[in-house]
Amino acid sequence: MFAPVVLIFTLAISLAICISGLVDRTGWAWWRIGRFWGWAVVRLSGATGVKTSNIERLNGFKGAIFMANHESNLDPPLLIGLSKEPVRFVTKHSLFWVPIFGQALWVVGMIPVNRDRRDKAIDSLQQAANRIKEGRVVLVFPEGKRSPTDALLPFKKGGFMLALQAGVPIIPIGIAGTQRVLPPGWNPISFGQVSVSVGEPILTEGMDISHRKQLMDQVEASILEERARAREMLKT
Repeated sequence: MFAPVVLIFTLAISLAICISGLVDRTGWAWWRIGRFWGWAVVRLSGATGVKTSNIERLNGFKGAIFMANHESNLDPPLLIGLSKEPVRFVTKHSLFWVPIFGQALWVVGMIPVNRDRRDKAIDSLQQAANRIKEGRVVLVFPEGKRSPTDALLPFKKGGFMLALQAGVPIIPIGIAGTQRVLPPGWNPISFGQVSVSVGEPILTEGMDISHRKQLMDQVEASILEERARAREMLKT
């Protein structure tokens, strides 16, 4: 029952966001609605509690990229619920054509990317970099998709190119417990706590493309460290 309930709930929230976009130009109304959606999905999934470490590091930024490990469909709503700053995503363009849901994505300023066309993808990333320079916060899962194992998948370079173009800090995030509660798919299998640990900001100001590999290695090491810390939190 979880999947159809979340689908109906998400469509209802999407409609509310579309309406809020017509009456509130500041954007804070849709974010309050979005955070309500995030926390509701986390609770509906069977997560019995959320443990956090240094969660204040998610807030107070005017232009930043959040980067986290990705082990479950529960990760995005969890981070949306935790962040007080409005967070956008770089997501596949086809989702913007889904009725109601797609319109909500446009209203909140999500960034479409067409991965099938390299020229369109490059244009999308440049537009995203410009928006981040203006003060927006974007969430990126550098693995590109959920990891089915304990190991991180190889990082994709797009998010790091975005950070270098925008010259904004990367906030490394470690997530634990979400795969146990909600493994790949939308069928929760157990109740349990989840945890999030946030690392020190990694600055990119003054870096260029020649620093990309160095930056990727630094972020990967930090995410692994924060994920280990998040897992330890679940043992206590």
